[in-house]
Amino acid sequence: AEFINNLAELNDGQDFPAQVLRELHAAIKTTPLKWAVDDEADLGGAEDAMPEAGPVMLGSNPFLAPASGDGIIYKKGYIMRKCCTDPNGKKTSFGKRSWKMWWCVVQDLVMYLYKDEQCGRRNAQHAPPPQLGSQAIRLHHALATRAHDYNKKQHVFRLLTADQAVYLLQTSDSK
Repeated sequence: AEFINNLAELNDGQDFPAQVLRELHAAIKTTPLKWAVDDEADLGGAEDAMPEAGPVMLGSNPFLAPASGDGIIYKKGYIMRKCCTDPNGKKTSFGKRSWKMWWCVVQDLVMYLYKDEQCGRRNAQHAPPPQLGSQAIRLHHALATRAHDYNKKQHVFRLLTADQAVYLLQTSDSK
């Protein structure tokens, strides 16, 4: 009943069919969503199913796969990035909060960050684009705004991602 009440009027102002919600709740209760479990102990051996190597994907939605290398590339170039809040919503530790330069490729709904342009070119020939040591930030449901309150550098914008991470990004110009 609580599950049904929590979803009241979320179907374009209407309620979802109660029977469908009951079945959905029973299915989730029987087989919990692995990515929604808080503690690793609750996963019950699912750690073995996780990939051992690959790009660091910053984001919590497992249904968004990395790009295959043939998606739409919107922008490429060097960018300065400062992590303010980690993807778990906690403030980034002091040692990891400094500005760092990255070669950035925005492809589909992912921002790939490489240590330099050569790594970006080399990785663009392989699928998925990022290799071990690079990073990818998922841009689904993200919000980018000018960082008016940050005046130490020019052309800085704040990126808030769906997984509660906050980044400051500095570009070469306001465009």
